[in-house]
Amino acid sequence: MKMAGEDPMSDCSSENEEFHQLDAELDRLNEYMNQVESRNEKKAEKEKEESKEKEAAPSSSEQNEKQ
Repeated sequence: MKMAGEDPMSDCSSENEEFHQLDAELDRLNEYMNQVESRNEKKAEKEKEESKEKEAAPSSSEQNEKQ
């Protein structure tokens, strides 16, 4: 509750400052999440390519059976 004589703008400016700090933190977290998602997508692509290569190349046990 506001007391008579309090400056209503000082409270507003502190809330505004807090909002900007939280907004900046949210931006940082969103950027971090984008980096993590990008890293995970690259890792998944690499694993997918590796699994395709393994399927295309005969395994060492298959090669031993042929010899």
